[in-house]
Amino acid sequence: MRLSDTVIGCGLFAVSVIAFQLASSFPSVPGMRFGAGTFPLVISAVLGACGLFLAVSSILQRSPRTQSATPSDAPWRLNEVANLLIVMAAPLFYIFAASRVGFFLTSVVVVFMLSIRLWGGLLRSAVLALVCASLTEVIFGGMFGVPLPKVLFSIRELLG
Repeated sequence: MRLSDTVIGCGLFAVSVIAFQLASSFPSVPGMRFGAGTFPLVISAVLGACGLFLAVSSILQRSPRTQSATPSDAPWRLNEVANLLIVMAAPLFYIFAASRVGFFLTSVVVVFMLSIRLWGGLLRSAVLALVCASLTEVIFGGMFGVPLPKVLFSIRELLG
């Protein structure tokens, strides 16, 4: 067990509460069973449950004897904090940027930044971001009819 698991779990739960609150204010779509906030509400609820599970399981696994951090642990802990911050900032960035830039470009930026930070590989991250954003827009915007924000660019315009 590491203290960071508890901190990360609590941080994810806090972000999920904020995202849930913001998504619940999304307008409903007349004549549709599911509105623009349905998907973000579900994702934020799942994120909150995962964050709580991580924090609680981390606390329950904590040994009675704690280890003190060594100076060599400092860069690793800094890296963990940076990863936590970018994961927490990603949904908030999407919520505030999507209405100004559009779903596709905002999603590309979010997936690219997360994958480059957490897994590395510039080309792999760029391809992953483009594929994920394209598939998500086509599936949710096209097939399910979810009204996604379209401001600057939409992949569905290219496809037909």
